[in-house]
Amino acid sequence: VAAGCANISVLASAYQINRMRGCPATNRRALFMRIVGVIPVVGLTACLSTAFAAVSVCFELVRNCYVGLVVFWLLELGFEMLGGFEAACGSLAVSRPVSITIFEGQYEGEDRGSAGSPAAVFASRRLLMWVWWGATQFVYVNSTVSALLALLSLLSLVQHLPPFLGDVTILTMEVLQFASGLCAVLALTVFLTTTRKTLHQLKYTARGKLGLVSSVVLLNGIQQPLVRALDILGLIPDTAVFGGPAKVTLWANFLLALECVPLAAYAMVSFPQAELYDPEVRAPLRRDSEDEEERFALLTRIASDSGGSTQRSQ
Repeated sequence: VAAGCANISVLASAYQINRMRGCPATNRRALFMRIVGVIPVVGLTACLSTAFAAVSVCFELVRNCYVGLVVFWLLELGFEMLGGFEAACGSLAVSRPVSITIFEGQYEGEDRGSAGSPAAVFASRRLLMWVWWGATQFVYVNSTVSALLALLSLLSLVQHLPPFLGDVTILTMEVLQFASGLCAVLALTVFLTTTRKTLHQLKYTARGKLGLVSSVVLLNGIQQPLVRALDILGLIPDTAVFGGPAKVTLWANFLLALECVPLAAYAMVSFPQAELYDPEVRAPLRRDSEDEEERFALLTRIASDSGGSTQRSQ
């Protein structure tokens, strides 16, 4: 059953990636393909972990590393569509959404409360730096914890581990992975929510891509600790197929393989045909003359208010 679900998700993702070949050969197309590629990676590693439970930690390490990179690629795609980090700062400063007003209180100057002010630029930069940190920390935490779990599993094959490295310790590390994934999803949600007006003008379906990546991150993160917690409480009985020391791994990866089928179907909706082939889907801050004028006026105002420190303000 797990192999059948993995094959369905791989075929659906392969069809979608082949459809994306019609896009212009840009960084945007490469990011699209990498994000969609998380579905077959998750499906295949879950299926292989179910078939070869003894070395499942190796497949889980590959899966967790790729899932962490997908979070970073979605953030990179958002900056790509906005024209880069500096263009995103300028766009947020001009639009001045509610989320950046939290950071305006940290600005030491007096010019606050208006769109395009130095305080708005300062708050936009702080918000984007927080988003960047929230997304990238998941890459390091997820891969590091997965490597430690793989190391513990390999050591357990050689020698008997002390009691403090039992199921409770492994559960704690898996909960840490899940908490890191929650922080990354929160950071992506804040970023794509504050820039949704600009991205909507681009015909960029941020909601679908955020839902896809968030679903993969949360399902991959919560599956293992939830099953392990239920097993510690004695709520998962041994069966003929799912039993023994690898019971938690078998159940978690089996469920994850089943969930790849609806994820593959959802990925088909997250990348609509118009977005893949419409030549007008580009970064507006690089093309729109009105936005260029707003950015130039904003930078001029910052330079005049900085008292001569033009280089630092830019």
